[in-house]
Amino acid sequence: MKKTRSCLYWLLGIIFLCLVLAALAWKPFFLKTSDVNACVVDLDCIIVRPVGCGYPNSINQSSLALWNLHYKLRQKLPFPPIIGACAPSPPVEAFQHECLQGTCRAIVISDHAFLEFSQEPVLGVPTDLFFRIRSSSGLEDSNATIEFMPNLVTVHSGNLTWEGTLAPNTEEQIQLSVIFPKPGYYQIHGEALPIQGDSLQDDVYLLITDEGVQYGEKPTNQWDISHSAYPVGENDPRLFRELVLDPVPVLDGQTTITYRIRPAIDLSSVTIQLVLPPGAFTVGDVEYPAGGEQGVYGSTQYYWSGSAQAGETLEIRATVKVTKTGWGYAYGDTRSTELPENVIMAFVYVDEYNGYCEIRERP
Repeated sequence: MKKTRSCLYWLLGIIFLCLVLAALAWKPFFLKTSDVNACVVDLDCIIVRPVGCGYPNSINQSSLALWNLHYKLRQKLPFPPIIGACAPSPPVEAFQHECLQGTCRAIVISDHAFLEFSQEPVLGVPTDLFFRIRSSSGLEDSNATIEFMPNLVTVHSGNLTWEGTLAPNTEEQIQLSVIFPKPGYYQIHGEALPIQGDSLQDDVYLLITDEGVQYGEKPTNQWDISHSAYPVGENDPRLFRELVLDPVPVLDGQTTITYRIRPAIDLSSVTIQLVLPPGAFTVGDVEYPAGGEQGVYGSTQYYWSGSAQAGETLEIRATVKVTKTGWGYAYGDTRSTELPENVIMAFVYVDEYNGYCEIRERP
């Protein structure tokens, strides 16, 4: 009995020793920044790249070997965390190390504009998005904005814009909560534009699906926009005009694009055009106003010329099918002897997942 009890004690002792050794061996894997960033002076500290998401860190130089081991262990996980998953992580060169209150800190030193998520976005779930801007010389009377393409993202809380003056060597932050409602490609663009001087900007590209997020992924623009040029009109209030896409274009789907005008005065000679982005669609039926002259330039510019009375409605309507992914502009254009040139545009975007269009006055 005593012998059995003695063997049991030995076995428990061995198990305890193994657990202690395992904990020591795996300590680098579960390492926290607070374990390695104690300091006395600035020279104690160095800048290191982040493990996972977020800003670069500052640690004590004596802990560099332990930090590197921690980084290598994390990289050997079966499903390693994406470096910069809160993408894009700011570059190490944008930071300097300082010892503040006994702790190594990474301090931003250069002008920058960073877009960053608080955590990896999930479809249908609010996620905090930050746009941080900093200028060593300051930004006087600046406007900062965040834009999404396609514009399908829901702003759950917060604002897409900020206006004000940024003092030198200070950081301003736009914070908002957003929801990605559908799978697909998204581009997020943040820009701070002062009255004078260069803007600060950043872009994030991502593909979000039910399986997760891939950063840096962009859809392919297969439309031929290499030689596209767009007219700029004065948009006279004496001419009502509209451009309608119904339904919203989607890949392999059919839609009708209608350019419609109605002048408030008689037009003795007028030409209207519906211009489609090259390489985007196969075109089926095209309907023109009665009378006058009609035709097509190339394969994308459909026109009609004639006269119009005040209050008369004229329209060109094309039924099309989207055959390729891409983005570009469709526009309607009116020229007459009595009015300046009038233009209305639609930005059209189609990827494998979504379609989107937005009416604009300018490209």
